Amino acid sequence: MGDVEQFYPLHQIRLRSRNHGVDSRALAREIALRWTLPRRSDGSFNWGMLPPAAAIGAPFTTKSTRGTVSVLQGIDTGMWLMRRDGIDPKVKGRIWRHEIFVADDGIADVIGVRLSAAFGRNMIASAQRSAVVASILNNCACLDDRTQVQTKPRTVTIYDVGPLMELLAAPGRRLPVLLLDPQTSPEAWHVANSLAGFAHVLTIMPDALTTVGHYAAKELGMHIDAVTLCWPVPEATGHAAPAHWNSAQVKDAAFWPETVSGIIRSSVGTRESWLGSLASKLVS
Repeated sequence: MGDVEQFYPLHQIRLRSRNHGVDSRALAREIALRWTLPRRSDGSFNWGMLPPAAAIGAPFTTKSTRGTVSVLQGIDTGMWLMRRDGIDPKVKGRIWRHEIFVADDGIADVIGVRLSAAFGRNMIASAQRSAVVASILNNCACLDDRTQVQTKPRTVTIYDVGPLMELLAAPGRRLPVLLLDPQTSPEAWHVANSLAGFAHVLTIMPDALTTVGHYAAKELGMHIDAVTLCWPVPEATGHAAPAHWNSAQVKDAAFWPETVSGIIRSSVGTRESWLGSLASKLVS
């Protein structure tokens, strides 16, 4: 299982941690491995499902009825790389493949998650955030440029307009920013959790809405609506214009599922683009 099927990428993220060191990378690896394990009746994880090599960051492969977990590269290579192939119990032939790497790029710890699928008889798969992403974000202090990546929305008041504009204009920002009007988009917490790792979600409070709209129009040439999506600056220069939707469009039942799925799918690129400079650490 794994190499003969055709896998199609569904999402990929690459995040830098505020932390940098052996201990923080060990924590990231532990989170990735723990996510592959079943829980005991008392809620603890059954680490006995993994071989001893897992604890020291060495390569291994283990199989179960749920699929296969492999560490393809150990920490001695400079990039720990794990693959989990999970069998879909509902769709015959469908396999979910997660690849997770943890590495030191010399400046910071870097963590990546990539999801692909071999579809089997069903060529439809929704783009949803993998559960392991939230665990990584909640424990590894991941940054996008200088902004922490969260599983919850931020609130923008009149006192936060300056930092918001700095975020929108930051040349190092890699993630899109989704701006919400709380009166027409009350789903901020759910949306932020669904897009954790794929977008910053900010709620613009009424006292800041006029000022944000003024600054956005003047400095960035963009219009603020009920929901506004601002792509990273390098993408914007490539004609990826900000998208915005009015209150009537947001009320459509299909709006949020389609918007969330579209943002997550926009993260897909080549495996080489996911690894970036770390591709040189791949063991052939």
